[in-house]
Amino acid sequence: MQGTFMECRTYGSISHCFHSGCASVIKAQSFCPHCGEDATGAQEVTVPKPVTVPKPEPVLPPVSAVSPVAPVPAVSTRPLIHRAKKTTELERTLDTYPTTGDGEEPAKTSLESILMALDEENMRPKKVKYHTKQLYISAHHGELQKVIHLLVDGKDPNYLMDNQNKRTALHAAADEGHQEICHMLVQAGANLDMFDEEQRTPLMDACDNNHLDTVKYLLRAGSAVSYKGIKGSTCLHLAAKLGHYSIVDNLLSKESKQVNCQDDGGWTPITWAIEYKHTELVQLLLSIGADVNIREKEENFGLHWAALSGSDDIAQILLDARCDLHAVNVHGDSPLHIAVRENQLECVTLLLSRGADVNLRNREGETPLDCCIYNSKVWAVLNTNKKLTDARRSRDSHGEKVLSRDISQGYEAIPITCVNGVESDSCPDNYKYIPDSCVTSPINIDKDITHLQHCVCTDDCSSNTCMCAQLSLRCWYDKNSAAAL
Repeated sequence: MQGTFMECRTYGSISHCFHSGCASVIKAQSFCPHCGEDATGAQEVTVPKPVTVPKPEPVLPPVSAVSPVAPVPAVSTRPLIHRAKKTTELERTLDTYPTTGDGEEPAKTSLESILMALDEENMRPKKVKYHTKQLYISAHHGELQKVIHLLVDGKDPNYLMDNQNKRTALHAAADEGHQEICHMLVQAGANLDMFDEEQRTPLMDACDNNHLDTVKYLLRAGSAVSYKGIKGSTCLHLAAKLGHYSIVDNLLSKESKQVNCQDDGGWTPITWAIEYKHTELVQLLLSIGADVNIREKEENFGLHWAALSGSDDIAQILLDARCDLHAVNVHGDSPLHIAVRENQLECVTLLLSRGADVNLRNREGETPLDCCIYNSKVWAVLNTNKKLTDARRSRDSHGEKVLSRDISQGYEAIPITCVNGVESDSCPDNYKYIPDSCVTSPINIDKDITHLQHCVCTDDCSSNTCMCAQLSLRCWYDKNSAAAL
């Protein structure tokens, strides 16, 4: 051995050398290819070329005139090498030849047999013993054949790498998308749902890096979709955040019930997709059953995040999916407050066109107009909308007044508006809305519309002599068989 090498002395007095180009590199950190230990502290050593002293030519004895000529025994020119290993095949061949009384080999020993034995010894592959850490390194680099040899050699596929967040070889293979290596590791007994120090599984690593074929394989092999990381994120959260459409589609085909799962902050996969403006992914999640009105810990929901990111196309999709336009978070901010504060003109225009309240105040007493930059385009739009709204309310002040946009408080699929067109009383709050029909006393209700009487009163049923008050259960329709207002 000669040349310049890197010397690894991880285990004290035991050392071994390797070429600097042979070191395994993971995330800018080098590892010894023999023991798998950290090789950043390896020292460079130079081994000089050995000096070879030629041996003198053997002197042949003189040929006798009487005795027949015998073949000259071949003298081996092999240098004497001291190795701490078992006797080689060549040495066993030489040692087993019978000799004569004076120590000479028989005449049948030929140079050809010695060369054949030597060639066989040199061609035999030398078995290199690797540390178990090499399994992780080879899985990371996609070295399939070496992974197979290491597994055959009995290396543990569930070995945890201390300097790699307690990850296994399956984490490394899934992270890089090496599907065939994942299969070999699983067949060798690798745990599909092993957690590392960050509570991440191999499936999470594959989803995070958009390795679709590896994700499909791990799902077929039985990897769990519902496991959560240290912040409560599942595979769906990770894929939705990064916009991996095909990954999300495959995960939900496995477990569609996870579409509304929440992480530790209360975010669902669709919340992450809205935050990072993945429009097609939002549409996919809605088609599978994502709830647009689920709130996170600060009571924000999808429309708040669409307003924050300025994605007016996603805001339009959410409003078409019956997202609550007037809902507020813990700070009292509506989606309009958020859009105005972030100076998102397109979102502000959309929300105003759908009926957002420009006069709504948050907990700080601020209206959306108070939150915007003075004389900006957003300010001009809000100011114009406020003038129109105030003029309309002034015009309608003598007529009906909307006290509540939904008196049922969400119990009905279609909001029930509470209107007062008679007096100035505010919306009642001392009531309980009952969504189901109920009968307080036994009565006989004729449900046949042809038998119902119609109102014929001329005083809007306001006199004490009105027959409708006595027949109210049967006077629900006018003479044209339409429901009376």
